[in-house]
Amino acid sequence: MNWKIPLFKTYTDNKDVDAVSRVIQRGTFWADGPEIKKFEDELKNFLNCKHCLTFNSGTSALHILLETIGVRDKEVLVPSFSFIATVNAVLLAGGKPVFVETENETFGIDYQDLKTKVTKNTKAIVGLHYGGFPSKDTLKIKEFAEKNGIMFFEDAAASLGAKINDQNVGTIGDGAIFSFCQNKVISTGEGGVLVTNNNEIFQKAKLLRSHGRVDTQQSYFESSLDNDYTEPGYNLRMPSMNAALGSSQLKKIQTIINLRREKYEYLKNSLRHFEGISFISEEGNNYSVCQMITIRFKDEKAKLEVKKAFDNEKIMTKTYFEPIHLKSLYAKYGFKKEDLPNTENLSRQVLTVPFFPQIEYKELDLIIKTITNYFNKVN
Repeated sequence: MNWKIPLFKTYTDNKDVDAVSRVIQRGTFWADGPEIKKFEDELKNFLNCKHCLTFNSGTSALHILLETIGVRDKEVLVPSFSFIATVNAVLLAGGKPVFVETENETFGIDYQDLKTKVTKNTKAIVGLHYGGFPSKDTLKIKEFAEKNGIMFFEDAAASLGAKINDQNVGTIGDGAIFSFCQNKVISTGEGGVLVTNNNEIFQKAKLLRSHGRVDTQQSYFESSLDNDYTEPGYNLRMPSMNAALGSSQLKKIQTIINLRREKYEYLKNSLRHFEGISFISEEGNNYSVCQMITIRFKDEKAKLEVKKAFDNEKIMTKTYFEPIHLKSLYAKYGFKKEDLPNTENLSRQVLTVPFFPQIEYKELDLIIKTITNYFNKVN
């Protein structure tokens, strides 16, 4: 369908074009160019962490993060209410996913349910910061994981710039990933980054990212000598053009976040008087970056009727997310309906509407009008 209002658009300007063009025009080091380290250093400074490694996707970053700690044949606690890559990464690393319920306030993994799922075979927990909102139980989960000798990783794919008590999400656990896919806070088209303060994780991830190759003072592509290789690795590097684009995007991140927060508040305040819907809450001193606007309806019938109204107006909407444990892939592992009743109910009730930094107020007004018309009709 040719949508009048798409679900997302990427925020960009001519500086992004210039940054990519400079790499292309020099005709060399399109891979492993100086832009990679520059972008990684800028991200380290932005996040106030020790190590950042760029990847070709957030999925690759999470896969490697899990491989660095050896999850093969071990259990990893994960949300079902997430993008499927969160759980696929566990399988790719040889681990066994154990699904945890989702809490209702910030749509992160539920701390109380998590405690019941831990066994002697639990190696790691992957928590989710949903749609740019810090998960409310993050600090509790971190403390619980530390007490029980379990690694705690943050899937912060959509939440670059979000904070809990002035600390950046992604720097709270033992490691984290962010995504730079086209609908994220900043974008490189495809891309991601692994973040950690743990030097062992960093060194292992660096090897696995690029063929198990040991770095020398010169990069592989500028040295006349071959490198040593210490274990089988992958080729999951980010191209130089993407890193150049990431550096350019990162310079604009606070402008992007400010626009997102301002327009999120406008839409939420225009609809909050309707009792039949609710929005994710910004808990305590947490700071959200509002990557998505997801509305929760009191019942599935209302959601489906509003979705139909949006379709009629050619306004794109989507359910973020459908439960991962109900996908065909995970049915093969014995997961089924009613395994996670709260997650399944939540998925039936949520609807994500169009949202991006440059969305116009007249477009927001059309979204507001469509929802308002529905409630005026039924009330």
